[in-house]
Amino acid sequence: MLATAVAVGATACGIIRGDYVVHTPRDVQFADGRVAFETALRTIREMGYATAHQDDARGFLQVEAKIPRRVRGSFITVQAFDDGHLRVSAAGRHVHGSEVLAELHEEVDEIASELAWRAAAAR
Repeated sequence: MLATAVAVGATACGIIRGDYVVHTPRDVQFADGRVAFETALRTIREMGYATAHQDDARGFLQVEAKIPRRVRGSFITVQAFDDGHLRVSAAGRHVHGSEVLAELHEEVDEIASELAWRAAAAR
């Protein structure tokens, strides 16, 4: 009986182990950090993401994920480094160690792919 209650509770919260995948942050290389951050800002705004936190001086941006869940609290973070290296990763409620909700992982991949395309086009 207890196992049934736990299984039903986990399903109701949307936390089903099969929905999680191993997550590796995505890296994209730009000419320099300023270009990387400005391109990320423009791209993410064009993709319709809501900014949760932005620190221009540090080249850091965090946006609310669009995963189709009623529970908020998952984010996509973008960090630009001086050498042009840009890292896109998942954060928040649906990240558990090295695993992340599959839909959130797909969002990270979508943003990173668009940024990689723009980085290649700028070369």
